[in-house]
Amino acid sequence: MIHKQSHANDTNKPTIIFLHADNVNGLGDNVIALDSLLALKRIYQARLVVFARDTLQELLEGLDFVDEFCLLEGELATAINREKINAYNATYLLSLSCKTKALRFFASTNATTIITRAKLANILRKRFRPVLLLNPSITHRQTLLLLARAIDKARFDKHIDSIDFLDSRVKSSDKQKQEIAHFLATELTRFCRSDFNANATLESKIAFTKAHRARTPSSPPNPLALSLSSSQTPLYLICINPFTIAATHSLHLESYLTLIDKVAALPNCIPCICTYGKTHALLQEALQDYNATHSCTLQDRCIIYHNQGDLHNLAAFLEMMSCIITGSTGALHLAENLFTPSIALVSHTDTKRWGSQDKRYVIIQEPLSSISKELESSVIDSSIAKLQELLPR
Repeated sequence: MIHKQSHANDTNKPTIIFLHADNVNGLGDNVIALDSLLALKRIYQARLVVFARDTLQELLEGLDFVDEFCLLEGELATAINREKINAYNATYLLSLSCKTKALRFFASTNATTIITRAKLANILRKRFRPVLLLNPSITHRQTLLLLARAIDKARFDKHIDSIDFLDSRVKSSDKQKQEIAHFLATELTRFCRSDFNANATLESKIAFTKAHRARTPSSPPNPLALSLSSSQTPLYLICINPFTIAATHSLHLESYLTLIDKVAALPNCIPCICTYGKTHALLQEALQDYNATHSCTLQDRCIIYHNQGDLHNLAAFLEMMSCIITGSTGALHLAENLFTPSIALVSHTDTKRWGSQDKRYVIIQEPLSSISKELESSVIDSSIAKLQELLPR
């Protein structure tokens, strides 16, 4: 539990409870929530208390803008959870949850004002301040920020542009970063590169990503490069994530291996893959089949990092990447949180609620269950073209 202040402290400050419920525990949902939590704290200077699942708890480690964290276990609408919430005498309770059962539960708490998405069941309820979301293209991130805005629209609009969302970046420990950097440096010796410096151009990468999101030209000459020494050519570590859980539109693993092969053929580009759990064995099996079909050893032309399910190890790995190419999955949103440029391989639908801030998309027009070989080849070619647009000329 994150616990920085006692209930008796800061009695003059309003208390905001941010409740991330509905069994929301996907990586992407929780990473996206970090920006709205930062905005709540910075804009309203309130005591910020978060009720959520363990994924958000893990992501908040090392960040300083949440005062207390309470782990939700089991169903939301329980007497124990109500008792925990009521102990804070919250001025505001914010939640995206708007199912009828959740709304009844919120109404049973002692929160002064309850802010949720608008629904017929809460539009006329006392103490509720429903947020009407009419734009079907609004992203999950924008939705959460609109909930924060509903507390005080004038104050929010005055201060939101001054928020530096670099402060909501997931923080890996120095030890984790050093271990990942050492792993990459060791792997790079296979490519005759021995002077890897993972942090040399992080600021340039961030400046490039900020400029792209603001649609202004970027000034860094090598914005994606994790440079080696100034005497050598830049090096581009391109993370390719072939694993998705919930996305309906993606590529088959063999097509991702073709993409990896083509990235490896680009000058100064080294494809990197991060595996976890059973995906590591799946990748190794797919590599054997690919190598046999194409008479090659593709694993010798890329870097494979076998993560053991640690989110901060994954964050350290993604922060050192020059770019990520991925489907609609949590790794996309974590990379964006870390200001790593992204190329998202997604359906048109996923560019809406789950759209990336970079908005650098390759649209997959058919679901994985029926995608044609021709379309997969087209997606691969478009991904390479997008990557080449990013690389300095």
